[in-house]
Amino acid sequence: PLRDLPQREKRELKMQTVLNRIEAVFTWTAVGVTAITMVLSTADALGRYLFTRPITGAFEITTDYLLVALVFLAASYSYRTGCFVRVTIIVDKLPDRLRLVVNYIAQCVSVLVAAGLVAAATMQAHRTIAGGTLSNSLLPYPLGPAHVLAALGLFMMTVRLIADVPRVKTGESAMLREDSQSI
Repeated sequence: PLRDLPQREKRELKMQTVLNRIEAVFTWTAVGVTAITMVLSTADALGRYLFTRPITGAFEITTDYLLVALVFLAASYSYRTGCFVRVTIIVDKLPDRLRLVVNYIAQCVSVLVAAGLVAAATMQAHRTIAGGTLSNSLLPYPLGPAHVLAALGLFMMTVRLIADVPRVKTGESAMLREDSQSI
C-alpha cells in the first residue's frame, strides 16, 4: 500500500502520476491532431484534384499548427517510451563505472539542451504573441499559440529528463532503455 512507502518514494510516485496524466493529455491530443491532419490533407487533396477547389489555408494550418502540435506534444511520450535513437557503439565497450559516468553526463547534457530549447521556444512564443504575429497566408491567423504548444511539449519532455536523472544509476532512465533504438 501507498502508506507503507517511505516519504521520498510517495512523493516520486505522486510526481510520476501527475506527469503521466499530463503526458496522456498531450499524447491523446497529438493522436487527435494526427487524425485531423489526415482528414484535412485528404479533403484538401480531393478538393484540389477532383474539383479544382482546394481548402484555403489547409496547407498553412497543417504546417504551422497541426504538425507543431503533433511533434512537440508527443515528445515526452517518445522520450519515455525509448523512441529516440542512441549511438552506443563506444559506450557499450566501456567498463561499468565509466559507462555510468558517461550516462550521467549524457543525461545532464540532454537536460541542458532541452532546457535551452524550452527557453528559446518560450521566448519565441512571447515575441509572436506580444507582436501579434500573423501567418502570411490568404487566411491570416496568429502564430503565437503554435509556439506555446512547442514550448509546453518541450517543457514536459524536459521535466521527464530531469525526473530520470536519479534513474541513470539503475539503468531505468528512458534514455538508457535497452529496447530503445540504438546504433
